[in-house]
Amino acid sequence: MTNEYFISIFLDTRRKKKNKKFPVKLRVFTPQPRKQKLYPTKFEFTEDEFENIMHGSKSNKELQNSRLKISSVEKRAIEVAEKLNHFSFEAFEKKLFEGKINETKDIKYYLALV
Repeated sequence: MTNEYFISIFLDTRRKKKNKKFPVKLRVFTPQPRKQKLYPTKFEFTEDEFENIMHGSKSNKELQNSRLKISSVEKRAIEVAEKLNHFSFEAFEKKLFEGKINETKDIKYYLALV
């Protein structure tokens, strides 16, 4: 059985913010049909900071804390996707943001909560 989806953390270097940092996004990819969606998170780092957090061998308390928080976002998304009988972005988003949606808020507000 092939995977229906792949979930990872992604540093979106396409556009630098005013503070010279890039947004960290949750990347969800499906091979059939070949489609990718990037969901915003509340995290932002420079390329060096992100590399040190995700792949660095030296670790201080702040880096460990950031790594744990980012990993928890990815873990939650994977847990939600695993509970689905058949993966679809619509079902994934509905479950991921379940209980967080308020009709007065824009969906982008909830995507930033992930």
